[in-house]
Amino acid sequence: MIQPAGSMRILTLSFEYPPLGGGGAKVVDGLARQLAKLGHEIDISTMGFRGLPKFETANGVNVYRHASIRKRMDICHMHEMVPHLLSALPRLKRMVAERKYEINHTHFIFPDGVLAWMLNRLTGLPYVITAHVSDVPGYNPDRFQAHHALLSPLAPYREAFRMRHLPERSFAEPHRENRQHGPINGHSKRHVRGSIQS
Repeated sequence: MIQPAGSMRILTLSFEYPPLGGGGAKVVDGLARQLAKLGHEIDISTMGFRGLPKFETANGVNVYRHASIRKRMDICHMHEMVPHLLSALPRLKRMVAERKYEINHTHFIFPDGVLAWMLNRLTGLPYVITAHVSDVPGYNPDRFQAHHALLSPLAPYREAFRMRHLPERSFAEPHRENRQHGPINGHSKRHVRGSIQS
């Protein structure tokens, strides 16, 4: 398929995508739809769930679902996320080789940030991580503390822990610069292959 001039072929990793998940999934869906309307080609990689097709195209977005052991649509636990890494990685390697993506925009530090890092190491595909609220270590002291501590040695988490100590101005300046290019989620922080922006 020939892409329109100026368009990009973008891979998006998000273990939660409607009808799975909550607010974060809706953010991913909204961004994907708007990018598709602008002429970009968007492939979403997400978790499968009983009754959902392994592949579909909806609202101009290609959705690839990988086998999972997820039990509920509204919530996903750590022990359900780890198998997702193993299930998705081989298929994603093939997709990168066949689809020739220009960038991987990943949502959530875990499991997808780790998956993006692994994919980068194996294929060289550059990635950006948008971390959503409690996904950021230290953002919410009542949730995921054991989760963050266990995963802290992994590359995406090392960067996330580092950025907690940056001054607020580090996040405000890129946000102001990007206003001319369209809205950016104010509650998210983005990891751009070694740096994080809001």
